[in-house]
Amino acid sequence: MKRQHTILGLIAAACACFLSSCASNPNPTYASAKASLTPEPGKGLVLIYYKDGITGKAGRLKISANDQLLTDKFRRGSFYSYQAPPGPLALTTAVKPTYVPIAIALQALAAIPIHYKPFQVEANQTYYLPLKAGAFMPKLEPVSKEEGERDIQNCHWVNPAGN
Repeated sequence: MKRQHTILGLIAAACACFLSSCASNPNPTYASAKASLTPEPGKGLVLIYYKDGITGKAGRLKISANDQLLTDKFRRGSFYSYQAPPGPLALTTAVKPTYVPIAIALQALAAIPIHYKPFQVEANQTYYLPLKAGAFMPKLEPVSKEEGERDIQNCHWVNPAGN
């Protein structure tokens, strides 16, 4: 009986941690920040987002644009805004290694950068790019404004001060 209470206590604690991580993000959601998200004059606004999912918010990704690091704090349930100059934009993602001793080899494999097909950014346009699971690697390619705005609503802004 005591063992059952211990297991139930651990499950309750894990659920509480998971639920509190969802509610404890101090950054605004897209829905509340939408009005301030516009392209700077002569630039295109690129919104990269990763919807919340069953795997939770564990694991962080690094995102680079044209070989320049944008953030290493990207995770499920978040979005990153990038004021991109017009022209081709090549994005790259990689898992940010945490170097837990047990999984160093697996993390080294996961940290291999994934390069996505470049796309053309035009001035004064907004682009929505969801990070989605693919058959062999994640996909990151523009979607329509309607799909993007629908899917990004509850994502938290990673870089509100650095837009």
